[in-house]
Amino acid sequence: MLAVFAHLAHFEAARGGQAANDFAGELYVPDGEGLRHLVPGNRTALADLYWLKLIQYLAVANEPQPAVLPLLCLITNLDPEYGYAYVVGGLVLAAKGRLDQSDEILSKGLKNAPTRWEIPFHLAFNAWYERQDHAAGAAWLRLAVDVPGRPEYLPSLVARLLATAGDVDAAIDFSKAMASQAPNDATRKQYHHKVGQLILERDLQCLERAIASFQEEEGRLPEGLKELPVEALTGLSQPLAVFEYDPTTGQVSTSLQEKRFKVKHVDDVQIRATPR
Repeated sequence: MLAVFAHLAHFEAARGGQAANDFAGELYVPDGEGLRHLVPGNRTALADLYWLKLIQYLAVANEPQPAVLPLLCLITNLDPEYGYAYVVGGLVLAAKGRLDQSDEILSKGLKNAPTRWEIPFHLAFNAWYERQDHAAGAAWLRLAVDVPGRPEYLPSLVARLLATAGDVDAAIDFSKAMASQAPNDATRKQYHHKVGQLILERDLQCLERAIASFQEEEGRLPEGLKELPVEALTGLSQPLAVFEYDPTTGQVSTSLQEKRFKVKHVDDVQIRATPR
């Protein structure tokens, strides 16, 4: 431990005698790999001390705070299993709009702290909400689903992201796989119900594409669903009679579906996991 404090004293001296809470200038961040060899028996303690340094830096330093990622890399080089640092670091960098840096520290955590479901969750959030890439978001989220202790809502969110990306078949396959792994009959029944709802979502998206294609070709909306080409209707799981169509707006729906499988807005889902 004395070596740890000796290093910090050297660190403060290297900053040219700056006060502990004065981060107006550029912050010196030492090399993490070098420190691992310098204090081999105190790496975790040193990582904790640099974590406190990061918290202080975030509180008082002027933007753009360029040392956030270097400090996070230093901390996680000293203690690669510091799961909290990956999660909070990813959150902080994303909040600052540095998505690539957020992805960088989260991806590092994905390898070194595989028991933290929040890490792939935040990678998913960066993809689907910040970049509007729902397919990539679903891919990251599927990793979180496999981590013990994850929230119960995650599989449903995966299905919704896949459906929003237009890959309803993948959402159906995923829900079927979850049903086969269900721990009890009640959970299995929920997933089978989800599959039925997703099949209806596939029907609705098929009709929406057919309506859009008709409007592009004819310059108007169809007066009814029966005006659509036969080939556009052959793959439906239900007869046309179960679908309601508004010829003034082109919107199609069905009372058989409880709600659409689309992620519309950040408020529509449980967002950013709270780190523990």
